[in-house]
Amino acid sequence: MYLSSNNLTRAIPMEIGKLKGLWDLDLSENHLAGSIPATIGNLTNLRDLILFSNVLSGTIPPEIGNLKQFLTLGLSENNLEGSILATIELRVLELNNNQLNGIIPPEIVNLALLRIFYLSNNQFNGKLPYSISEMNSSLWVLNLNSNRFSGRIPEDLGKYTSQLAYVDLSNNTFSASNDNATDLPRELSINNFQYE
Repeated sequence: MYLSSNNLTRAIPMEIGKLKGLWDLDLSENHLAGSIPATIGNLTNLRDLILFSNVLSGTIPPEIGNLKQFLTLGLSENNLEGSILATIELRVLELNNNQLNGIIPPEIVNLALLRIFYLSNNQFNGKLPYSISEMNSSLWVLNLNSNRFSGRIPEDLGKYTSQLAYVDLSNNTFSASNDNATDLPRELSINNFQYE
């Protein structure tokens, strides 16, 4: 179901969960408000959920974790709060430009098929989990720009994430040791790290 850019308003109805044959749901670039209904977790055939550029609020419903065919979760440019889910087998996770917070959980390594990972312009904090380096077989794009991350970059990030084509960790307070600086992906040169 593709209904992007239609000036849709109000909330996504709870009854959306009855459309169990849906493979793709694209309601992006509208004016939808309210929360994401938990009943979306009933859409067991859903592969792509695209809701970016609305005014959705509240948290990401954990029921989305029930979707076993899921490939793309695009929730950028809303007013979502809370933390991220790390229990879904996704290829694309785009959550940039929201009010999301907390840490990146170590369980992020469970997203073994993740290719594109956007968390920029949120309020995430803390250190990057070392398990993020273990996503080396799949991750192409990592964008954590403009959050509140701190601490050292995992030493193995550049050494083992051979598929990374683009990395943006700018506008945080990361540091990197001189010992592992040469192992970081070349694209990290766009960042202003403090070297220890």
